[in-house]
Amino acid sequence: YLHLLIILAGVCVASPNCDSFKDCSSCVSHSTWTGNHCRWCPKSSDCHAEGSIISNCDPQELISNVDRCPLPVEQIHIAFAGRNANGDVNGMTISWASPANTKLSIVHYGLSEDNLS
Repeated sequence: YLHLLIILAGVCVASPNCDSFKDCSSCVSHSTWTGNHCRWCPKSSDCHAEGSIISNCDPQELISNVDRCPLPVEQIHIAFAGRNANGDVNGMTISWASPANTKLSIVHYGLSEDNLS
């Protein structure tokens, strides 16, 4: 029993926690000491252990396969267009390039980094 406990303790120390990963592919490629892969939450761009209650994502939103990880974007362009009755800009176009075609593209926006929709 003590021998098993020492082996498990060694695995826990040698294996980084899921929350130490800062990108999707590193996160979901890592196996925890239980043998399960970490889960990536695209809403908050952070990594969690399977079943974590800390995640901001619903279980069906979590990514556990590297093939589902979002691709990095490059060449981000923002163009303002159109004006309302007060002369304020009320339209915008956002475009970017990615190294491959994507199945889903999402833009989060808001007045503060903590309150994006």
